[in-house]
Amino acid sequence: MYPRLTLFVFILFMSGTSMAQNVISSSDGDYIYSIGSSNPLLNPTPAGAGVMQKWVHDPNQPGKSGRITWDQTKYKSYRFNNTSFRLRFPNNYDPTKKYPMVIFLHGAGEAAYNTAADNTTTVNRENQDQLYWGGLPFGQRVDAGEWNGFLMFPQLLIAADGAGSQWDDNTFPNINGILDTLTKYNGLDQDRVLVMGL
Repeated sequence: MYPRLTLFVFILFMSGTSMAQNVISSSDGDYIYSIGSSNPLLNPTPAGAGVMQKWVHDPNQPGKSGRITWDQTKYKSYRFNNTSFRLRFPNNYDPTKKYPMVIFLHGAGEAAYNTAADNTTTVNRENQDQLYWGGLPFGQRVDAGEWNGFLMFPQLLIAADGAGSQWDDNTFPNINGILDTLTKYNGLDQDRVLVMGL
């Protein structure tokens, strides 16, 4: 009986492990959206609900092109459910260590509209304007060795009539899901998460 039980537990463990794989990596590149590209890292298809995926950002959104003139390549692009976000890993990142995090919630001026170029009602490929106010100074503090941890900048996707234009009970579950993933796979210290913004 015990050999069968051991085999059953092993199979359950292996199936759970294969279903809950992490896609967030400090070695990810800076993926810029490319219309018509057949490369899934440049023109990804949105995954289903509850799936974390590598994502893109589009620096050519009308009205926002050229707002960020500094090098943003250290901020990786990801998506969870319908929340696009940028994530910067700590300097000299070691996956065996635990790190704090700053979450920066942007204001209304940095929201992505679902009517903008390359966005839809459920897909936000803009995913960079949220870095406008905090991305550079926070990144400089990490580079200067004044503070070391994760920096996360989620972005709202709102409708033309303004629906979805605030951080609330509709957006926080996605942020919690992102935090759970980073805690499980990437060394986030869930007891040292700072939330701030505009």
